[in-house]
Order: sequence, then C-alpha cells, then structure tokens
Amino acid sequence: MKITYNGLVNSVTNNIQTNVSKLQDFQLKMSTGKTINKLSDNPISTAKLNILKSKKSQQEQYSKNIDNSLSWVKATENNLMEISNVMVSLREICIEAGNGALNQDSLNSLLPQVAQLKEKLLGDANSTYLGNYIFAGLNTTQKPFEEISGNVVYGGDGNSMVREISFESSIVINMDGKKIFNIDNAVSGSPDVFQIVKNLEQA
Repeated sequence: MKITYNGLVNSVTNNIQTNVSKLQDFQLKMSTGKTINKLSDNPISTAKLNILKSKKSQQEQYSKNIDNSLSWVKATENNLMEISNVMVSLREICIEAGNGALNQDSLNSLLPQVAQLKEKLLGDANSTYLGNYIFAGLNTTQKPFEEISGNVVYGGDGNSMVREISFESSIVINMDGKKIFNIDNAVSGSPDVFQIVKNLEQA
C-alpha cells in the first residue's frame, strides 16, 4: 500500500498530539500530586475514591457530633451538680429549722436564705449552653421554667435530643427537665421540687 505525503503528515501530527496530551497529563499529576484528576483517568478508581470521600465526610460529621454531644453532656452534668448543691443547702436549712431550738425570729432569719436558694434553683433550671436551654427538650430557644402566680410551670417540650455518632448508632444527650424537677408528677406523686421549696418558705 502506497503511503501518501498527506497520510504521513497526518500520522505524525496525531502522534505528536497524543504525546502532548500524555505530557500534559503527566505535568498535571506532578503538579497536583494526584494520579486521578478526572473521571476518564480511571473510572473505577474514581468511583472508589468518591465512596471513600463520602465515608470520610460521614466520619468527620460523626466526630463533630460526638464532640458536641460530650460538651452538651458535660454542661448538663455541671448544671445538675449546681442543682444538687442547692438541694443540699435547703436540706441543711430544714434540719436547722426543725430542731425545735429556734424561736420565731430565728426561723424568720432563715427565710432570705431559702428565697435566695429558690432563685438560684430557678436560674439553674433555666441554664443554657451556647445560648440553648439545657432542660427545654428540643424547644431550646424558649425558657423552660417560669414562675407564674407563685407557681413554677414547665414550658419545654420534653422531647429527646438525639445525635448520630456512628452508622446505625445514636444517643440521647439531654435530660427531661420536667422529670428532673417532678413537674406535674412526672416521676412520682410527691410535690414538685419548686413546690417543696415554696412549702419550706411558708413553714
């Protein structure tokens, strides 16, 4: 078969273009440090790489969820400790007032302490973390406890705050404020914590 001049030129031109394209690919790989820069480089490897990127993104989100959950739980734990300290102080006042050795003036002198502890207890019940009310359920923008006509009412929704920490694994990170303070007999038939403090004030 006779090779024409034009055919030879076209063949050489095509070879040059192919080599230039390969050279550009090599330069791109050298500059980016990646062997795969576009889908056509290796479709199968690219698909696997996309799956790995997706899994990496998931793991990063799980890690963020875990960190946020730990911070929320720590804030809740610290707040519960404050509430516990208030209750211990109120118990000590009860013991002091109930020993029978105090006259009415001495009993009256305990009233400001009880009122101060009651105010702190209400403040602790409405504590926030990063601007969100800890004991409000999912309604974290609304103050959960309000004193109305001398009685404390609960305005949270009582729902669980769930965080996904791994594939098919989730945890609840909040506590139901209604149950903590036994509002509306959420735990037992006894008066709620705020009513008990109110009874102490009256006593």
